[in-house]
Amino acid sequence: MHQGGAYSRKVKFQTQIRNILFLFTLQKIFQQFLPKYSNFNIMETTDPVSERKMTVADWMLTLLLAAIPVVNLVMLSVWAFGSSRQNPRKAWAKASLLWLITALCITLILLLVFGTAIREMMQSAPDFIETPGY
Repeated sequence: MHQGGAYSRKVKFQTQIRNILFLFTLQKIFQQFLPKYSNFNIMETTDPVSERKMTVADWMLTLLLAAIPVVNLVMLSVWAFGSSRQNPRKAWAKASLLWLITALCITLILLLVFGTAIREMMQSAPDFIETPGY
């Protein structure tokens, strides 16, 4: 009779070893048939695209996506909290999200303060539709 936890850990470990061996085999096949990309390492966790420097066109596209109302929240979240450590957009996206949150808080506070004042003025104002003044 064996314990389920130990057996489960053993199966998980064997699965991880099989996955690693599969990735190494896949990398060797990739390097053999495509020698142009022989420096490619499938086990790397960094994204080679994000390690390059951003061009003007990249920043233009980034700013365009950040200007679209709902898309900006999604893309800023992806850039800010994505898995890539070397992404040049990462710090900018975090700062932009902080500015958005700050602006939202200030807007809500001003809306509460001035919204109630405007509502009170409108309720106490004369009704010109019911009793026109001309």
